[in-house]
Amino acid sequence: MNQMENVTPIHEWVDGLQPGDLIRVSYGSGCHYTGLFRDRRLKTNGAILYYYDMPSPMITNSNNDCWHTKRLEEKLPTVSYIYGYMYKDRIHPTQEWMLTKVQKKYYNKLKEFIK
Repeated sequence: MNQMENVTPIHEWVDGLQPGDLIRVSYGSGCHYTGLFRDRRLKTNGAILYYYDMPSPMITNSNNDCWHTKRLEEKLPTVSYIYGYMYKDRIHPTQEWMLTKVQKKYYNKLKEFIK
């Protein structure tokens, strides 16, 4: 069976992502990053999924000294990506209540930028 034929409910969720949806990306070994879905491009070797980065949950200072915020103010929000056939296994749903105060403030600013 081809890897692309394995479809689970989480795979269907990834297929339905819209720009601005909150996601959590796994990089293995318990390393996860929160972001906002930007877009997906299908390629012959799988796909490339782009997402806007969110500040780390470890940042506790809510003023504008976070480099993510400074980049957003310059209209250049940071973007990361994952690629390959298994990208759908590395994306997980996230909800707003899971964000820290600093992340939620950035999330609201980023959502306004995306509109």
